[in-house]
Amino acid sequence: MSKKNLLYSVILLVILLFVNRSSFAEKNTTDSVLNQIVVTYKVNQNPLELQTLVSKRIAKKSSLFGSLQLAFENIAYRIKNEKTPEEKLQQIFDIERQIGVIKKDYNDSGNIYIITINGTVSVTDAVKLYSKLPEVKFAEPNYIYKTLQF
Repeated sequence: MSKKNLLYSVILLVILLFVNRSSFAEKNTTDSVLNQIVVTYKVNQNPLELQTLVSKRIAKKSSLFGSLQLAFENIAYRIKNEKTPEEKLQQIFDIERQIGVIKKDYNDSGNIYIITINGTVSVTDAVKLYSKLPEVKFAEPNYIYKTLQF
């Protein structure tokens, strides 16, 4: 083995030994945070974005032109067989009430929510309810990740 190959091998070994161990994490599917689920919404479909759309739509009602525009938007939603932002938001609120949401935290983009529930509904049932929403990309228990030991 040449000195150059030996040097590369030593450098590679050092890198592997000192690499950030948190990048080697595994999900333990049996352990999760009690009464918490993670909900990831599709782009522009999270409650914050929907609330912004609803507020803009409410503001349109203050003028005749805005009211007409809103009426045409509603017709377009019906033609595309979609729910209005108000209906989507109401569906999310209904699920939150049904499962007993006591706290919601979200990331900077607003698409990932960590939802804490009061325990009257199981985490499994809460995940199933959220997963049925077309606005939700996926929902799962808030699994505990553990770093791999070397």
